[in-house]
Amino acid sequence: MKAQITLFIMIGLILLIAVGITLYVTSFIVTKPKVVKKNVKDFVVDCLKLASEKSFKEIGLNGGYLTSDARAKTSVNNVDYSVLVDAPSKNICSRDVCFYYFQPWKYPWPSFPFKPDSQEKIFTGYFGDSSLLPLHVIKSRLESDIKDKFLECADFNILKQKGIDVHARSDPKVSVFFYNLSYLAEEQRAQERYTTVRLDWPLVESAGIAVAQEQVYSVKLPLRFATMYYSVESLINNDISNISYDPEQFSGMDVKVSRVDGFSLVNVSDPHSRIFGEDFVFVFARKNRAPALWWVDLPEMHFHVSEEGRPTKILIDDEKRTLTFIDPCEDDVVVYLNASDPDEDELFFSTVPKELNLGNNRLKIIVNDKRLTDYQIIEGIGVSLCT
Repeated sequence: MKAQITLFIMIGLILLIAVGITLYVTSFIVTKPKVVKKNVKDFVVDCLKLASEKSFKEIGLNGGYLTSDARAKTSVNNVDYSVLVDAPSKNICSRDVCFYYFQPWKYPWPSFPFKPDSQEKIFTGYFGDSSLLPLHVIKSRLESDIKDKFLECADFNILKQKGIDVHARSDPKVSVFFYNLSYLAEEQRAQERYTTVRLDWPLVESAGIAVAQEQVYSVKLPLRFATMYYSVESLINNDISNISYDPEQFSGMDVKVSRVDGFSLVNVSDPHSRIFGEDFVFVFARKNRAPALWWVDLPEMHFHVSEEGRPTKILIDDEKRTLTFIDPCEDDVVVYLNASDPDEDELFFSTVPKELNLGNNRLKIIVNDKRLTDYQIIEGIGVSLCT
């Protein structure tokens, strides 16, 4: 009886040892590759996300452009920008830093804003060119730049120190996918929520006797890039086709204009898009553009000089935008002035000369934004002695 009990105990111990060995071997062969696969995949995805965010942020801060030129940082009205040290094509520079910009307006017609030989006002027309790159070109440049930034990040020596060997079977391929908004109405574009970046890169991962393979990786960024692009495109098209257009009135995005020496920066931000935990920003610069003086009509005006030699004085009121002729012999004559500025600058008016004497039959009316000017010359003004 004791022999039978001993036999059963021995058989039980053998079975227990066998089950333990089986569980151990199974755990090593099955569980280990999952751990390896997860570590490598997380590493690759983290690098892909970092590279993608860097590229999108850079392309947003430079009007849709990417460049290998040296970069620097500058601050305009307490806002930091990534800028170009060297001057590329289509750029403007200030204090040794350069911004991409869009071509300045072609100047309006002489009788602006009135149509020639008409009292009808018109503020729309073809006043300039947009250098905004097509979306498919931006997409191609993003894919190339994300790939370069990704390879800088994906250093497998870090994993090798943990005993994981990773080998690539081919070069990586990056693809950026935008929501197709080109044929959708603006109210339908709100459907976009994400921008997807996909990486095709066959990898072989090994740790001991375990081997795992992975080929496709992707990240989904909370970025409405296509919505941003078409919004900026619409804003620029409005800006170059309507001289009275104010970008800060653009709906759907937050738009702020910052003044810089000789140009202005337009910041377009989307509160529904995030990069590095901040609202995504698309920035482009506009070269300072000249104001446009509205046509001043002085039909058959006649002024006087007193017998004592007092001329007709000309006074300007910038706030009221009036030009007043103080005639020593007649009632004052008030002429209202107006001007449009494509950059929404503060405007100032003046005249040459500032008073009318005998022999003066020419008056120059000037408007300026402290940098650029527009003017109108009025010929044939009559000036005579008081009678």
